[in-house]
Amino acid sequence: MLSSTSAAATHDVSEATKFVERNRCITCLSSQLERLSGGSFGDDPLRSYIAADPWGESPLPYLKDESWEFVRCRDCQQMFHKRILSPAWQDRLYRDWVTDAAIREFEAQHGVTSPSTKLENGRNNVRHVLRVEKMTRALRAGETLKILDFGCGWGQFLAAASLFGAEACGVDRDADRLRGAAGVGVRLAPSLDDLPAELKGRFDVVSLFQVLEHLEEPRPVLEMLRGWLRPGGILILETPNCTGITGFDSIENYRDINPLAHINAFTPETLTSIATRTGYTPVQYVPAHATADLLGVAKSQLKGLLGGIKRIVKPTTDQYFRRD
Repeated sequence: MLSSTSAAATHDVSEATKFVERNRCITCLSSQLERLSGGSFGDDPLRSYIAADPWGESPLPYLKDESWEFVRCRDCQQMFHKRILSPAWQDRLYRDWVTDAAIREFEAQHGVTSPSTKLENGRNNVRHVLRVEKMTRALRAGETLKILDFGCGWGQFLAAASLFGAEACGVDRDADRLRGAAGVGVRLAPSLDDLPAELKGRFDVVSLFQVLEHLEEPRPVLEMLRGWLRPGGILILETPNCTGITGFDSIENYRDINPLAHINAFTPETLTSIATRTGYTPVQYVPAHATADLLGVAKSQLKGLLGGIKRIVKPTTDQYFRRD
């Protein structure tokens, strides 16, 4: 998610913004890339979309003379932004531009903090916990469920898992979010390297909720996380569904593929592709219910029973996998 609100420290906008180019596919490593769209950050509609977002410090003065290019791999159909901010400028992006206060303002503007949305998000977190608890019972043989949430944000999923007795760990590079998540009573770290080595290969579940679209190199990250997941463990991936998106034809498309933060664009097929290439097998998740509405239970159960059909008729980018 892109966002932020005013009043961060201002830097010298005469500094040259540094970009790097990704000339190989992020999924299959092919160099056969086709250009879907491109242009200047200083041109509309992109300039207006960026200007309308809340920011800690607006990035537009740094970007007005820079270009963007959205490409697709001819071999595996994976889409991504070819030109992305350099590591140092990505640090600035998440430190000075996409600030904690701005993210909260963005969420308030778009109803993310409304009571109904909070309720549904809480129910979704509970459903995930209940599913993976059942899906890993035989694997654990009575042991406590162990979950690693990579890119844990403010820790809502970790809090839900902890309430159900799981040993939950969270990793997030954003210091503000880690401070916010500290109150949920779970182990937190800014990187995998900061977790105890003895936890490697012992997690029953690894989750990435709205994370993969942000990563410069998502494939090596999935390969690395495989080493923290025990054989037979569950991987949860959720990303925006970018099916049919080739450029900034609407504000909704901008939200899904903005060229600063959402640098990778997944479809159901390409999300499955990157996971299977890194040692995971797709699995159908089991139904789970988090409601006092009996009709809701019936609908959820029916959805589970029709899951295989639904995956064919309307696949999604909310997917479960099992480590090979």
